[in-house]
Amino acid sequence: MALLRKLMSGLRALFLKKQVEQEMDEELRGYLDAAVQDKMRAGMGPEEALRAARVEMGSVEAVKDEIRSAGWESALETLWQDVRYGLRMLRKNAGFTAVAALTLALGIGANTAIFSVVYAALLRPLPFSHAERLCLVSVSSDFAQFPVIPATLLNFRAWHDHNRTLERIGAFLPDYDLAITGSGEAEKLRGAAVSEDFFPTLGVTPVQGRFFTADEVQPGKDGVVLLSYGLWQRRLGGDRAMIGKQVTLDARPYTVIGVVPAGFHFIPAGDAEFWIPVSIEQPAPGKEGRKWYLNTLARLKPGVTLAQARADLDALTVASSPDKPHHAIVRRLDEDIVKDARRALLILVGAVTFVLLVACTNVAILQLSRSMARSSEIAVRLAIGAGRWRVIRQLLVESGMLAMAGGLLGIFLAWCSVGLLVKLGATEVPRSNEISINLWVLAFTAGTSLLSGVLFGMVPAIRTSTPNLSLCLKEGGAATGSSPRQDRVLGMLVAGQLALALTLLTGAGLMINTLWRLLHANPGFATEKLLTMEVDLPWRKYRLARAEEFRRSVLERVASLHGVEAAAFSNTIPMGGWETRSGFLPNGKPLPGEFPGAPCQLRIISPDYFRTLKIPLLEGRFFTNGDVDGKPRVAIVNDALARRYFEGQALGQHISQGPGEPLIEIVGVTADIRFSKLSSEPLPTVYYPYAQEMQGWHMLAVRTSGDPAILIADVRKAIQGLDPDVPASDVMTMEQRVSRSLGTSSFLLFLLTTFAAIALTLAGVGVYGAMGYAVTRRTHEIGIRMALGAGKEDVLNSIMKRGALPTVAGVGIGLTGALALTRILSSFLYGVTTTDPATYASVAVLLGVVAMLACWLPARRAAKIDPIVALRYE
Repeated sequence: MALLRKLMSGLRALFLKKQVEQEMDEELRGYLDAAVQDKMRAGMGPEEALRAARVEMGSVEAVKDEIRSAGWESALETLWQDVRYGLRMLRKNAGFTAVAALTLALGIGANTAIFSVVYAALLRPLPFSHAERLCLVSVSSDFAQFPVIPATLLNFRAWHDHNRTLERIGAFLPDYDLAITGSGEAEKLRGAAVSEDFFPTLGVTPVQGRFFTADEVQPGKDGVVLLSYGLWQRRLGGDRAMIGKQVTLDARPYTVIGVVPAGFHFIPAGDAEFWIPVSIEQPAPGKEGRKWYLNTLARLKPGVTLAQARADLDALTVASSPDKPHHAIVRRLDEDIVKDARRALLILVGAVTFVLLVACTNVAILQLSRSMARSSEIAVRLAIGAGRWRVIRQLLVESGMLAMAGGLLGIFLAWCSVGLLVKLGATEVPRSNEISINLWVLAFTAGTSLLSGVLFGMVPAIRTSTPNLSLCLKEGGAATGSSPRQDRVLGMLVAGQLALALTLLTGAGLMINTLWRLLHANPGFATEKLLTMEVDLPWRKYRLARAEEFRRSVLERVASLHGVEAAAFSNTIPMGGWETRSGFLPNGKPLPGEFPGAPCQLRIISPDYFRTLKIPLLEGRFFTNGDVDGKPRVAIVNDALARRYFEGQALGQHISQGPGEPLIEIVGVTADIRFSKLSSEPLPTVYYPYAQEMQGWHMLAVRTSGDPAILIADVRKAIQGLDPDVPASDVMTMEQRVSRSLGTSSFLLFLLTTFAAIALTLAGVGVYGAMGYAVTRRTHEIGIRMALGAGKEDVLNSIMKRGALPTVAGVGIGLTGALALTRILSSFLYGVTTTDPATYASVAVLLGVVAMLACWLPARRAAKIDPIVALRYE
């Protein structure tokens, strides 16, 4: 009750001020009258009693101020006074306010934008019920190339039937791509095959229809399918009557039984647009392994830890694999999703923090420079009784308001840049579709703005609140001449700002160097004028000989197009985003330590593949149209494999695909190529002819004489002319694939370079502000020196020397910091080390030139000062 009475009393004092003042006056008059009556009863006369009572009570206004200050509303009212005064001061100095607010907006906006990315990828809970209990379960492998592999069917059954720590467990196969036909143009869709427990494990319910039942995942059952909300709307017009009807996927009818909710996105399964039961499909040729290996999703029971689940499932794993014991690996789903992006995002967080610190330092320098004009004002306020804390509070309130203005501008800048961040991070940042300016991001911005106000406001507030009163109150007021203490403070701020900027510049320089080297790296094949696309044949419709006939017809039609020089099929394509790995036995003999054989990249190609990509032949021959099924098996290997396993003498040697398998003769050796990305080193690779080794994937490469993009429509028409149900998807030029393969490097490069450019600009402005302030403070001194005979060059050199010391200190500190901090970039660099001397020298020179230019401009102005005007200054 006492707290409520205090609250109500304060509100009454705020909103009924006149009434409260009248009551206070009446109360004080009553007290004074009572005191007078007491003194008159003691024998004093009326006038003497009144005088004594007034002396005893003291100043009425002082008493009233003391009464007002006892309530909480007094602090609020004083704060409001500070806010109004601060608004007047910021409006009075509109130029300073605009520059400072824009500077802060750059720092706060960059932090807000990156936090929106970090929140979406790392901090925002997954959109599933109790997502912290969801995990992925895999098994360990003794094969060095694949230390973690999906579970076998035996593992999964053991976990499903006998675990004690899981509430639910489901299985899924990602990248189960099929073509939809019969309702418009044929289109390849990315899908996934899942068990009946998959969606219940996630806690998801359908918006239309239902999910799979246990009966529907049994082999031999009629095909059923779940559609994504996006596919349902885009391809089928959101028709509610589609439930129970059929769609055709890879020449097979599937009954639509449900629609997954809008926004459902299970990243480990890719951007799936449909889901089929995991056991319903007989695997396509070349995909038999899918039948026996399952990705596993599980939900822990309440209160169960990862360690407990790992121990429970590990025991079941060992028991279900007695011949080759493996161990269970249990990882939280949310942590597994972001594992590859975490380091890059944390680097960006560190970079934008530096940008914010540079911005705050910059504004602190501007505040200190501005404080000279206010020294007289502050001195007068201190001289008439204002306490030092009262002055500091007033200045901090002004800094806070400036920070709020910068924060509002920063939100606008971040909002404008979110679309660009989504585009840049679409393939590199998990959950990039969830990046937005939401309440948590706004709360972060508010906190950042408040912290910024304290950071850039504290040093100027403390420094300004302790002026030399005797100097400040003389004739015009501002203190003149040099103050060693203030010079030291400014020097430290400038040096710190330059050090932060140099660290950012060094990181950006290393990434620029990396990208330059990547773009000039030799991939081993010609990337220009090369068109690529995927032509995935429905395996039920195109088996063995028919598939080979269709490929041959496509190649004949495409090769006959005007502007086409060569065309070829392969199971994968360089820079395509995926690889096909396998193993082999040199001369059919196992190697010690290699399991199940020597690891290699597997390429299955048509005869013109090497000519189409322009991969040089080092020895032997290319494949011919005579290398078909029924003829002696042949292979071509790359130089890396020849050197590693055959001491460079691979031609005429033999390999086998496993123990007891037939020997395959090596008929050619080709140059190495960089396959997955430009920064990857060439790996041992085996090429087999398409006609002797069936595969379900069909990547078409077309070498053109002109712009390959012009031929996209013609190539599509050639394929559709043979079979309208065969879609051409993932259509790109090779140069586009190379650009996409740069991925995280490009993402980091763009943002680090942007942040470094901002920091460099702000550092230049900060140095200019500090030197401009120093020149203004020394105007009188400069006038005296010039009157005594100092020349313009002497003044110019004096100012430049004053700016050189913090510049050298900042560059030295920045180089040391960069050496320590840029190590975290090592995994993103290519062809350059984190201690690359050329990069460090370049950024040091660049920053030094910018800093000295910022010093030269005010020094040049100082050298032009008229001594007569300078002596009259202040």
